[in-house]
Amino acid sequence: MTKKRRATSGAGRRMWSPGGRRMFDPDGVELTLDDPSADRTTIERLTRDGSDVVVVDCGAALAWLRGADARDAWARRERDFEDVVDWKAPAGAPGELPYRGEVWRHGDKRIVVLSNE
Repeated sequence: MTKKRRATSGAGRRMWSPGGRRMFDPDGVELTLDDPSADRTTIERLTRDGSDVVVVDCGAALAWLRGADARDAWARRERDFEDVVDWKAPAGAPGELPYRGEVWRHGDKRIVVLSNE
């Protein structure tokens, strides 16, 4: 008898519940929040070491990226990270927020989340 699998979104999920934030990978595995305020140094180390990166752009679906795509995602967003002095939203998107970092985990695996929500 084969075990029936639930369908997944392919991009994972992020949700808020009475118990706090919850996050699931594309296979439906629930992750644990490890660092709710990851700094630049932590993000650079984890992306260099091959951690997945999840990009959460306000109002968009999660973008779950691996390998070179994950490193590229950080490289494209690091200039818009929350620690940039005198950061300003782009002229075409005046309400946009800078990206914040989080680290989630499952076992020994660490996942970097970059969110501008």
